[in-house]
Amino acid sequence: MKRLVLTLILSLLAARGACALAPGDGVVVAFKDGSRVAGVLLEQTRSRIALDLGGAQMTFLLSDVSSVSAKKTSVQRLKEMLLQAGNDPGKLHEAGVFACAHRLYTECDRLVGGNPTAAPPPGAPAAAAAATPSA
Repeated sequence: MKRLVLTLILSLLAARGACALAPGDGVVVAFKDGSRVAGVLLEQTRSRIALDLGGAQMTFLLSDVSSVSAKKTSVQRLKEMLLQAGNDPGKLHEAGVFACAHRLYTECDRLVGGNPTAAPPPGAPAAAAAATPSA
């Protein structure tokens, strides 16, 4: 019986830890007044939550917060795009355009040479050309 209780407690703790947010995760904070803000989690204590809101760091009282939920950051979404792209030139170009649009300049330069309006590479599907913003 003790072994079963211990196993259940450890399982619950492991599941809670797997779902916990960590610094660097993208989050959406919903406030009790109905407003929302999205950012990158910097720190969370019992009473406060600190976020990076695109370069501005803000701290909020948890007593004003109704919920905190995970959200993928632009960097996380770009990593997924690159994994799915493999060596496909069109998909890599789309990832580069995404990087430029989201101000991920190092990746933008690497993928499309810093020019998001450049024509897609040879062999890229027409969808990549359509996704390229016009000047």
